[in-house]
Amino acid sequence: MSTQNSQNTSVTINDDGFDIAGGVTPRKLTLSGGDATIVGSGATNIITLPSTTSTVAIGGYATTVTAVGTTTLIVSSHCQQFFTGITTQIVVMPVVSTLTLGRNWQIINNSTDLITVNSSGGNAIVIVAGGTSAILTCILLSGTDAASWSVSYQGISIVTGKKLTVNKIITFDSADDTSVITLPTGSKTLVATDGTTAKTTNLVGGNNTTLLGSIPYQSNVDETTLLPPNTAAVKNFFNQTGTGGNGAVPSWNVIDAIDVPTLNQNTSGNAGTATKLAATKNINGVAFDGSADIILPSITWSIVTADGNLAINTGTLANKASLCVLTLPVTAAIGTVIKVAGMNQNLFKIAQNANQIIHFGSTNTTTGAGGYIQSTLTYDSVELVCVVANLEFMITGSIGNITIV
Repeated sequence: MSTQNSQNTSVTINDDGFDIAGGVTPRKLTLSGGDATIVGSGATNIITLPSTTSTVAIGGYATTVTAVGTTTLIVSSHCQQFFTGITTQIVVMPVVSTLTLGRNWQIINNSTDLITVNSSGGNAIVIVAGGTSAILTCILLSGTDAASWSVSYQGISIVTGKKLTVNKIITFDSADDTSVITLPTGSKTLVATDGTTAKTTNLVGGNNTTLLGSIPYQSNVDETTLLPPNTAAVKNFFNQTGTGGNGAVPSWNVIDAIDVPTLNQNTSGNAGTATKLAATKNINGVAFDGSADIILPSITWSIVTADGNLAINTGTLANKASLCVLTLPVTAAIGTVIKVAGMNQNLFKIAQNANQIIHFGSTNTTTGAGGYIQSTLTYDSVELVCVVANLEFMITGSIGNITIV
């Protein structure tokens, strides 16, 4: 038997093992051909190691650079496994039959890609994202699948100097893009620390090809959803018909005749069905009732070689071998025009009908058939405009010395 002392602790080597003395209660490490057991002085088991265990690694860490490879852990592997790099890596956990219950490893992913942790049978236990970690604890000493392991995934990565405070349930889940943030019942908005309402540039996700032109609307289950865009190559219109108390799901539709309000109000006339004006109107001397297009007249000149009647909105070139007598029309609307010009030395005369009169400045012809005007030179001309329907005409232009009678 031999004894070694170190401060307050002494180790005595006996034939049946080691006596460890120190503190209040002596402890003994007993080694045998079978299990190795650390027991107290009252033979209470502290740690029991299977006889197949050759080495126990307590503490320490190992670092692996990811290389799209596989790292296989065994019972003696360091309990902290760090991974760095820019690619993926697979970690295979130890065979659980070589372990003791409660043995755990921490997988710390300092790489920029994913670390997939599998059981010894190749079953996925957890996928550790870059900047996160997971603690895996052995809970069964049999089996080769994920059921032999309990996982605590540290999936939150917070930069130094910052913290995340959660007073109520908050869930982040984007595995299938269906639920990104879940807030407790009653929460309506995300609010920044300065009190402003947080905003988003994408309400429900998707891409700009299939969702271009989509319109968000509130559903009846308190969710924002999208009305798909109108993909038809024709115009469609936003359509929604409520119940009188509630809204409805919107849709796209064409405009039906029933959707267009009747703009023709019921008046005393027949505006809704009329095809022409009830009373004919004159436009520049041309009758118009709306049933057909009209052509506003321009002055058309013609040569006459005999006495005759003048027509409104015409020009007459008098070319008779003797005095050419031209009589005003019986019917003429206000604004209609008559033009007369001479072409021979025998001149022209514009005669009047009963009750008609011609005004030339402050001078007037005699009212009725006895009044007239007459040219004095071969190429004299005159232009008259009707100022009182059918009866009175006014000279608006003349060339030569016009005689007024």
